[in-house]
Amino acid sequence: FSRSWRSGLRAYEVLAMSRGLKEKVLSTKFKVAPTSKDNLITWIMRHVGGNHKRPHSGAWAAEVQAALEDGVDRLLQPALEREWWKQAMEMAEESSLQTFAENLRHKLLQPPIKGCGVVAIDPG
Repeated sequence: FSRSWRSGLRAYEVLAMSRGLKEKVLSTKFKVAPTSKDNLITWIMRHVGGNHKRPHSGAWAAEVQAALEDGVDRLLQPALEREWWKQAMEMAEESSLQTFAENLRHKLLQPPIKGCGVVAIDPG
């Protein structure tokens, strides 16, 4: 199963994926487009030690770029994945509660069955 980030996931898909991850029957992998990663590293190189018009081009440029690539892969991408999952789960849970509330509302507002007794329990 593969889905693009831009196509979006429905709330029930996010909840199903979360259940699958918890039960260890699914695994996920986020892939970042290589051009996005390269653009980010170039932007950082320009704004950290560069002159904002051209990338950093000193004696340590290769080491700085390697460190940035490592930082993006090891630190930034996992942090963004966690943040994305947190936001996706919050939206999915909110959506599922709204769906449940709407369905329950329709069930509770149905007229009683004609000719049958209705038992009610007052929780108060």
